[in-house]
Amino acid sequence: DFTVGDDFRKVILIANPLASGSAATLSTYSGTELDDDSGEMIYVEYRAPINRASDQTEDVKLVVEF
Repeated sequence: DFTVGDDFRKVILIANPLASGSAATLSTYSGTELDDDSGEMIYVEYRAPINRASDQTEDVKLVVEF
């Protein structure tokens, strides 16, 4: 558990399911249904931004296990 005062960044909701064009369309939550500073952080990884060219292509490999 991270207590107040620990040297750790606070995580906030960065995706608004109510925004137009949002990927979260199956169900939405209004701001009143979300409790501030509640929930559990499962995974966080801070990475530096990646600079990409507009004509750049990339290969993506995905492994899915059931």
